[in-house]
Amino acid sequence: MFSEPGIGSEFVFEITYLISTQTTNQFEQNEIEHIKEKSLDGLDILLVEDNIHNQILAKTYLERNAGRVDLAGNGLIALEKIKDHNYDVILMDVQLPAMDGVTTTRKIRADLQKNIPIIGCSAHSLTSEKTACLEAGMNAYITKPYTEGELIAAILSSCKPVVTETHEKLPSGGPAKLTEDLEKALEKLEADIGKANLIPLLSALRERLPEDLEKIEMLLLAGDFRKIEDMAHSLSGTLSSMRLPKGHELASALEKAAREHNINLVNERALFLQTYLINLLKDIESHC
Repeated sequence: MFSEPGIGSEFVFEITYLISTQTTNQFEQNEIEHIKEKSLDGLDILLVEDNIHNQILAKTYLERNAGRVDLAGNGLIALEKIKDHNYDVILMDVQLPAMDGVTTTRKIRADLQKNIPIIGCSAHSLTSEKTACLEAGMNAYITKPYTEGELIAAILSSCKPVVTETHEKLPSGGPAKLTEDLEKALEKLEADIGKANLIPLLSALRERLPEDLEKIEMLLLAGDFRKIEDMAHSLSGTLSSMRLPKGHELASALEKAAREHNINLVNERALFLQTYLINLLKDIESHC
């Protein structure tokens, strides 16, 4: 430390950092190779988006992964296109002119009776908006701006079974089908601990899940792998003790991805777990 009257003080200190062995170029190359393994294989995709910049970006990502892209600038145009064509998947912006994405999705499900996988896209990361999209009939939800890897992973998880880099299979059919037989789980739990103890356990889980959903979203935005791993580990134990094996499996998969610092798998598996928890919360509320 150096100090002189009337001038001030100068402090000198050292901070030790670990030097990364992975360069930016290496990271970009890993991202490209990961995506290349998950080609869209000529899927017919309807991109419902009014922002020209977002149209160009998404179309570029999709086409260089072998997807075939058709554009719709609002929900009304999208409905007309869907009447005349059987798309494999729809990317649906939530905030749209003429007809918003949630309303358009409801009409696709109710009026057109179409079961095409629909992925909601929005700049908002609020759990309430995500819940509204899934309840309207969307299969998944991603927040903008998204990376190429996040977009491709969301499409693949909604359209076909996902095989990860370690050859682990995640549930097929898309996040919307990630539901648990809650009745069966509660029967097992009641037989083990009795009904008197079951009720407070179920109530505690009902109170915890909204907080967990918000926390997952915040940790993903912060990119905090350590805290994501810890939270997924805690959730895995809770869901296992509640006799919910599918939830335990999904939380454990997220924990493993976070431990490996694999950002693509973390985003992919977090999407599965978040959707599962939303479905589980709705089931629990119907029992309470």
